[in-house]
Amino acid sequence: MFHRCFMIVEIDGLQARGIGEMKLRTFTAILHKEEDLYVAECPEVGTVSQGYTIEEALANLKEATQLYLEELS
Repeated sequence: MFHRCFMIVEIDGLQARGIGEMKLRTFTAILHKEEDLYVAECPEVGTVSQGYTIEEALANLKEATQLYLEELS
């Protein structure tokens, strides 16, 4: 039997650059477990990452999302 557990949390403190300004934003992280890894996705941006723990998956997602937002600015 296959079960999937979802968790929705907010990731705070990501910087998003607007026109001529930098501001902190809060994004949503959706987590689920696939075998021995946790997968984290930020639906507002479309970034996805993973980790062996929830904390690692969230840290990796925060880093990936920050890098993505920096690339856009």
